[in-house]
Amino acid sequence: MNHSALRSAAATWLLSGIPTSFLFVTPVTASPATPAIAFQGDAKELLQQGHEMLRRGDDAGALEKFRAAIATNPSNEDAWRIYKEVDQNLWLGMLAKGGDYEQIARAMLAKANPGIGDYKKDPAVIDPLVDQALGDDFGARQIAIAKLAGSHGPFAIQHLVGGLSDAGNDNRRIRAMEAAYRIGQVGVPALISILDSADMTARRSAAVVLGRIRDMRAVGHLAYTAQVDGDPIVKTEARNACEAIGGKDVSATQALTSTALNFLRQHPDFVRPIDINNIAWELVDGKLVDASISRAMYGLEMARRAALKGLTAAPENSRALGVLAMVEAEARILSKGLAEEHAKVMSEKMPSVNEELRLCGPEALMTGIQISIEMGDSRLACELIQEVAFTTAAGSSETAGKLMNVAGAAKSREVRLTAAACATMIDHHMATSETVAPLLAEAVGERVQRVAVLIDENDDRRGAFESGFTGARWYCAASDSGLSGLARVRRFAGADLILISSSLKDVVAEQLITDLRGDDRTKSIPILAICGDKDIEGTKTRFGDKIKSAISKFDDKAMDAAIEGMNLNPERARAEELASLAARMIAEGPSIPNSTMAMSLAALADAAGGRADSVRIPAIDGLARFGGEGQQSALAGVLNDANASNAAKASAGLALAGLGSRGVNFSEDVLKALEGALSQTDTGVRAAAATALGRSTKVDPATRVKILQLKQMTLTTGKGAAPAGANQ
Repeated sequence: MNHSALRSAAATWLLSGIPTSFLFVTPVTASPATPAIAFQGDAKELLQQGHEMLRRGDDAGALEKFRAAIATNPSNEDAWRIYKEVDQNLWLGMLAKGGDYEQIARAMLAKANPGIGDYKKDPAVIDPLVDQALGDDFGARQIAIAKLAGSHGPFAIQHLVGGLSDAGNDNRRIRAMEAAYRIGQVGVPALISILDSADMTARRSAAVVLGRIRDMRAVGHLAYTAQVDGDPIVKTEARNACEAIGGKDVSATQALTSTALNFLRQHPDFVRPIDINNIAWELVDGKLVDASISRAMYGLEMARRAALKGLTAAPENSRALGVLAMVEAEARILSKGLAEEHAKVMSEKMPSVNEELRLCGPEALMTGIQISIEMGDSRLACELIQEVAFTTAAGSSETAGKLMNVAGAAKSREVRLTAAACATMIDHHMATSETVAPLLAEAVGERVQRVAVLIDENDDRRGAFESGFTGARWYCAASDSGLSGLARVRRFAGADLILISSSLKDVVAEQLITDLRGDDRTKSIPILAICGDKDIEGTKTRFGDKIKSAISKFDDKAMDAAIEGMNLNPERARAEELASLAARMIAEGPSIPNSTMAMSLAALADAAGGRADSVRIPAIDGLARFGGEGQQSALAGVLNDANASNAAKASAGLALAGLGSRGVNFSEDVLKALEGALSQTDTGVRAAAATALGRSTKVDPATRVKILQLKQMTLTTGKGAAPAGANQ
């Protein structure tokens, strides 16, 4: 078939649309001759009629239709099909009206939940169905398509590639396109992969179907095909499809970069909970292959593909390169929290991830930092900031200054502190800056924060909770809808606490909580339900043991009670790492500005008093360089601390030696601590204490002699006289 015939056939199919009757067919288990439908069509029709009545203001009539619909008692699979195919505003409207409307909607959604993403990969079943779906028997064709869409979803797309590529049989190709269209949005990722096929007809068919489905995930990929494809007909169809979705005159790189960001932040229209999100589709030797992937990494992989394709379309585009750098950095972050079977795979890929991140270059990292800050993703911004520090040549004052310009004014405290520490890591002279020095001092006091994920559609209440968490030194990741909140929870699977509004509009709170409790990543995270003042007891009863409690406003005691006994997620040890880095940068810097000297020394003394050695020892080193008489007690406290490691005690002793050599007059308590250290079993601690006492110019001669007498030892080798004849 020539291009003109192909184009004509596709145009006829696209413009004619799909008959409404095609959309309401249900898989059946009777013989192939059985006409389509049983109760699903009835239930769906009743719901649609009720929705129309609601729009006309006939609430009573609508309620009657809704009651009749739920009375048909659809199965889980049928309820799922109904949920997917009706106008989503119907569910929102019913939930918002409350009462019987809400109860009916909840009942239908509860039935639909088990069917979400439940598609079967079974070639022995799919192949015969595809043959029927592409055959001449209209009735058998419709039943087969319904079964493919209902039971196999995207896996059926694999077996439709041959039909979509059939340039020699127009009818077969059009029927394959119809089947792919009827499979709907769950087939979009697979169809997008077909756009990269070496077969012109397959690319063209995929473009037409994507334009008909009108899913935003396809816009960037269609724009790319329209820009670079070598076949003019494919380019035209891709452009038409892109415009049909709303992407008229859109830049391929701009659209793909936007797609990558939406996947990166787990936007619910891109990473949809109803899809199969543990499969990534790939073309291998012309065949569509499903590759297994961790659910946690699915959105990231889709983001990586989109960003790389966008960069391919415009290699000079700095924003696209910056987004790709963000994707690689996010992969490094997420890999730390994966389940064991996926963690092993990612650990093997991590060297390549790091290489790709570094290939992006410092300018892309800076761009990624800026975009991350604009998105409010402090965790990702900090990861990129650290990468800048690790890959920049030491002493590069220009890069250090640029890093502070990009990140130093961020709203996020964590970003500002990380930028200051990393800028100083690049150029130690930054420690003398009046801007950076106080941030370093503040960062030394950084402790591991608790993380809360807040999901609340009420703007005022959400803002009040965020303020409360900030005041209590929690990190709060807030969302204004259930679906976006679910995506955020999955990104912050190491959260300490989840707060969920009991009155979410876009998803039933029970369903959201059930999903979280069924996910290994989130099943043990405590949940608090947010409700009105008068609804607390009712909300506790409503959710039962699925939640810790119910609250109406921020209450730090309730937060503490909810997380009592819970362990901190190791991922958030980055706060400890930041404090350690800041302490080292102060200790290794050339000086501390006079304006921040007191603040810096106080922070170092506090850290020396009782932190992990990774923070404590560099803080002690900082006191050794810049401390004075006011810091000697803090160092003596380390020597007296029974829980302090020998390494910390030795460092404290040497720090006191530094103070002593600068003429600090040791107090009685400090001298007592040093004398006590001379009696400890660890030779390093004893040597450090001796050095401190020896260097001090303020130890009076009598005290020094007293100490030497206590430490008196002889050089004899044993008891008794030397053997006769021994050398004298």
